[in-house]
Amino acid sequence: MDTSVAGITFDDNGVCSRCSDFVAHLESVKESVADHLSHREALLAQVRAAGRRKQYDCIVGVSGGVDSSYALYLAVRNGLRPLAVHLDNGWNSELAAHNISSLVGSLGVDLYTHVIDWEENRDLQLSFFKAHVVDIEMLMDNAMLALNYRQAAKHGLKHILSGVNIATEGMPMPENWVHYKRDVRNIRAIHRRFGTVPIRTHPLLSTLGHAWYEVVRGIRWIPFLDYFPYRKAEALETLQREVGYKPYPYKH
Repeated sequence: MDTSVAGITFDDNGVCSRCSDFVAHLESVKESVADHLSHREALLAQVRAAGRRKQYDCIVGVSGGVDSSYALYLAVRNGLRPLAVHLDNGWNSELAAHNISSLVGSLGVDLYTHVIDWEENRDLQLSFFKAHVVDIEMLMDNAMLALNYRQAAKHGLKHILSGVNIATEGMPMPENWVHYKRDVRNIRAIHRRFGTVPIRTHPLLSTLGHAWYEVVRGIRWIPFLDYFPYRKAEALETLQREVGYKPYPYKH
């Protein structure tokens, strides 16, 4: 953290206010985790019931990283029948492809992969660079949300189980480092100004679209790992041992 974070301060020991605020927030985080743990069996029962007589009972988005991989692993080990959904934007490493293949093969689940046209994705990302947008990850975050909701609606499913979790992501990003993820109007406006390749294969999810999926179709986005005592190092060991997962020498 540095002074590019709005409102940040540092104490005499160089500890930033964001860290101090999180320590103070830790008790409520522990309470939230405990509450989720106590409702795990109820959630699993809901997912099974909603998916009865269907080919799958939930969607699990997988990137090849530890969090999403472990979410898929826990879903299967707890008797669920997930469809794994992956977004390929052309940046997949060979190691990521290996991990996804080993994961779905070992767990015996089906995988749906949406491939964005490389020139289209390259042009979109270049538009964001030209616009000097801080949160360039907004593009992929939005696309992953859109793809998961689309697949849930296609298969008539009510639950998307996400690898997002309080244990490793309990501190919100600084507000001036990120942008509202479902601002499709912003994405299209930037691309109209700086882009040249039409948007055809890149999934997009607007606020209205999200409301339609959640309210009309009744699809829920679940922070699935919060329902388990999640420790990333232990999760990595389990994945290596049981599904042939290989750790990354860098951030995935």
